[in-house]
Amino acid sequence: MRFRHLTPADYRVVPWANGRGQTTELLRLEHDSGRLQLRLSVADVVENGPFSQLPGIDRVLTLIEGEGFDLDFGDAAQPRSARPFEPIGFSGDWQPSATNLLGPSRDFNVMTSRGDYIVEVSLLPQGPSMWPQMAMPSSGNTPGMSCFYVANGSAIVGALGLYCQVRELLLVEGHDPIDIDAIGSVLAVRLEPRGALT
Repeated sequence: MRFRHLTPADYRVVPWANGRGQTTELLRLEHDSGRLQLRLSVADVVENGPFSQLPGIDRVLTLIEGEGFDLDFGDAAQPRSARPFEPIGFSGDWQPSATNLLGPSRDFNVMTSRGDYIVEVSLLPQGPSMWPQMAMPSSGNTPGMSCFYVANGSAIVGALGLYCQVRELLLVEGHDPIDIDAIGSVLAVRLEPRGALT
């Protein structure tokens, strides 16, 4: 089982593509061509206004701090309310705007090149559990990846002998079940290469 344990010292702060805010980039993977393959990030939303448009990218946004806001997708889709730990998936081709902001908020973002991954984001239950609950099929040379982000509190990963603190990120490659004890709010992201399931 291969893994990486990242802390805030490993992250970098970058401006939004539209220049209206900044994002803490936790992880970025690119294709050989330099095109984005996967990006995990955390962004602060402090005012109503447009998000960046990212053609060819699929996005999943999850509110992790604050009371939230509404996402207005214009003519592309019905508005959605960003509420704590309720993932919202949408196309980067759309031009979303934050409206009805209820106060400063922070969101966790998963961005993937369209067609590269099947993405699932969920909040781990409090206390000990196994992830994933069901084993995934073998995917040959393109193993899936699980990512755990500690939004608040901490997490203990028994199989790896790791203690993860707030705002730390754990990346685990492969399909082996992992025992994890969530002491707080821990987001789990499952990334399965689409080509592995065809």
